[in-house]
Amino acid sequence: MSGNETDSLIEITKLFNLNKVVILVMAIAILVIFVKALQKLSTGLQQKLPSQRLLILQIATVLGFFLYIVGGGLLFYGILNPSPQLLIAVGGSSAVAVGFALKDLVGSIVAGLVLLFDRPFQVGDRVAF
Repeated sequence: MSGNETDSLIEITKLFNLNKVVILVMAIAILVIFVKALQKLSTGLQQKLPSQRLLILQIATVLGFFLYIVGGGLLFYGILNPSPQLLIAVGGSSAVAVGFALKDLVGSIVAGLVLLFDRPFQVGDRVAF
């Protein structure tokens, strides 16, 4: 093995130390339990306030996603202490994945704006989807 391959192998073994991985798994399990408790609290609130059920459900869902994404990222960064090169690689890969995931959504929004401002059809026209 060359010196560069040996350095990267040492960096990987240092990053994925068994103690750090066990602590990370336990911390993620605590995060999941916390989000599940939040969802149970949300369900109880929905039963007590049925007129606000949809709002409570929306807030709980957004808060759950936020906690999973931000909490998981902070736990990963705080426990494993990855190198800046790894963070750049993971961030770039995530940006590409999110870009591909949002492609159809952005296309639908642009199509809606075109329909809103251009008005290619009149009232009474037959439209087929």
